[in-house]
Amino acid sequence: MNKLVVNNLKASYQSVQVLHDVSLTLHEGETVILLGTNGNGKSTVMKCIMGMLKSCSGEIYLERDGQRIDLLGKKTHDIVNMGITLVPEGRRLFPYLTVKENLVLGSYPHHARGDVDENLDYCYEIFPRLKERHRQISNTLSGGERQMLAIARSLMSKPEILLIDEASMGLAPVIVRDVMVQIGRLKDQRKLSILLTEQNFNQAIKIADRGYIIVHGSISYEGKNKDELMGNDLVKKIFLGIE
Repeated sequence: MNKLVVNNLKASYQSVQVLHDVSLTLHEGETVILLGTNGNGKSTVMKCIMGMLKSCSGEIYLERDGQRIDLLGKKTHDIVNMGITLVPEGRRLFPYLTVKENLVLGSYPHHARGDVDENLDYCYEIFPRLKERHRQISNTLSGGERQMLAIARSLMSKPEILLIDEASMGLAPVIVRDVMVQIGRLKDQRKLSILLTEQNFNQAIKIADRGYIIVHGSISYEGKNKDELMGNDLVKKIFLGIE
């Protein structure tokens, strides 16, 4: 069984430490949510995994086919070539390129270049709106369409592990629901392992197998299933408004 492991992860921005001994595990075929409000370190965890933040210490590694592959200190493009892709907070699209051009650029890893047409067809199948707008400049899309495009662009790299940072941010509730439904389909259709950071607990819990809560840069709780998360006092207080 393959897995991604983060162990005792510390990270800082200049002299300010923002992660304190964060540990989490993503097993093959799971959808795991990392819950937390703004400023608690969710995005920093993602940046460390992807090699985008250099001031990280601890352990980040893949266990694949019985072998350990250390990720800490590796360059971001090398991590992508290992089958790990990030859908970043804020989408980070190429604003003056078309939908199709953004998607094709997502296929730059060597292992994905031979399957561009196949992957395009799949992205258009799960997000039909993107097919309708494949010639449209990306910065003219709606917020929901841009989020769909960001997810689809990541799929073009043929990942095994998909990291999604704040999928619901800035989206209307009905769009959030649709996006979460499509993320839920990815695990079954593409056999993906998914780590999802979220503030929208009510939507994220519908597709999650289990999850963690991060508070002030530390993991405050690990729920081993949906029921444990739903019953946790922190979840009730922070995300459900129940005292």
